[in-house]
Amino acid sequence: MEREHDMRTVMAHTDPKYVWLTADTAHLTLGGGDAVQIISDYFPRIAEVHMKDTYPKYRGNTSTPDAGGTPSGKPVHNLGVGGVDFPALSKSYGIESSRDG
Repeated sequence: MEREHDMRTVMAHTDPKYVWLTADTAHLTLGGGDAVQIISDYFPRIAEVHMKDTYPKYRGNTSTPDAGGTPSGKPVHNLGVGGVDFPALSKSYGIESSRDG
């Protein structure tokens, strides 16, 4: 599923005993969603979180992203490029983090 609406529809129409969510922070953002809000909304049904980043220009995305013009040539990137609000995600769940530099 690429779009937040589709993911929320599936979650609303499935049994929490049997259907869980693997939350990929970059993919949730690339699909136009707010990864922090989605993880918060479905936290009891989160099986695991794949922590990946994307570029800030993809926040609020409404179409399938084109990676053209990104330094890596891909829309998904290592942590730290700023598309996913990892400080807010960490704060939401009481995770302390520090970063040198």
